[in-house]
Amino acid sequence: MRRWFRIAFPGTTWIAGAARIPVRPPALLFFGSVFILPLAQSVMYSFYKIAPGGSREFVGLRLY
Repeated sequence: MRRWFRIAFPGTTWIAGAARIPVRPPALLFFGSVFILPLAQSVMYSFYKIAPGGSREFVGLRLY
């Protein structure tokens, strides 16, 4: 089984731990750039009032 897995997934690195989850660094970069970065930006922008001209004003929790 282990030999077959190494043939099927040659460049896989492992995170130490009980689960032994395969991780590929390019996949993590893609996930971060497509999901994590926009999520962080939307949370940051939710604290600003942005005018159509592009000017931003920090309003904190007032919009909530």
